[in-house]
Amino acid sequence: MARRDACSESLRRKAVFLVSQLRTAETETLLLDAIRNDPSRDVRSQAVFWMGQVHTDRAAQEFGAGYSFVGRRGASRASGLSR
Repeated sequence: MARRDACSESLRRKAVFLVSQLRTAETETLLLDAIRNDPSRDVRSQAVFWMGQVHTDRAAQEFGAGYSFVGRRGASRASGLSR
């Protein structure tokens, strides 16, 4: 994901998805890096989507909206947010 030229955009989108599925200690860090630094709007958008699927308090804090993920993996509750 470090290579950020126009030719590698589709590879970076795929890499964002693959990273999101790993669920390792580095998943959040790599997704946040893509959100903050990738020149492609599509890649950043995909990273934001998949970061939202990570369901950790760190992920919520990074978005700064006071979210708190509670419960089992896949079941989340956002506090202070109405749908």
